[in-house]
Amino acid sequence: MKYSSMFMLTTISLSSLTLTGCIMLPGEWFKPATNALTNSMNPSDTVRRTETSGSPFCDAGTVCPEFSVDWKSSGGQYNLYSDIFNNNQYDIQKINFNIDGQNYSYTPTTPSNYRKLQNSALIDSSNYVAVPRSFLTRLAKGKNITMTVNTNQGDVGGTLLDSSRESGGYKVFMRGYKQ
Repeated sequence: MKYSSMFMLTTISLSSLTLTGCIMLPGEWFKPATNALTNSMNPSDTVRRTETSGSPFCDAGTVCPEFSVDWKSSGGQYNLYSDIFNNNQYDIQKINFNIDGQNYSYTPTTPSNYRKLQNSALIDSSNYVAVPRSFLTRLAKGKNITMTVNTNQGDVGGTLLDSSRESGGYKVFMRGYKQ
């Protein structure tokens, strides 16, 4: 059976449109029901995030902490949180940073919190430390930064920044720091 080239071209074109879902319709065929979404925001209606969160680079198959910074200062101190998502509970006893060869260790003043994630076997083990603005400045200006969390199950941690790469956690921290 031999098909004409026009028939094949039409069939291929219609199949492509069907598969991609791209069909052009004249403007009057599609009118939005309302402009509420485009007209409801005023310039003063900006979203104000107070916390940034991310992870360091960690070795494959290892437990990796997340860290976040609450950018609302309280008495010149900022809360820096560490979360560990795992099937086991981790008592977070200390959060350590090595910034360009200098060690900075902070001990939580409260017990670790544990929260079982809904529909999951994972437990969020969380705690925080209060750090001064000067520490955040050192973190922002560092060239080589690692983070280690001391827990009852051993140390967990990873690299936030080194000479060749920035972790996602460090990038998000820097976005918050610059604002």
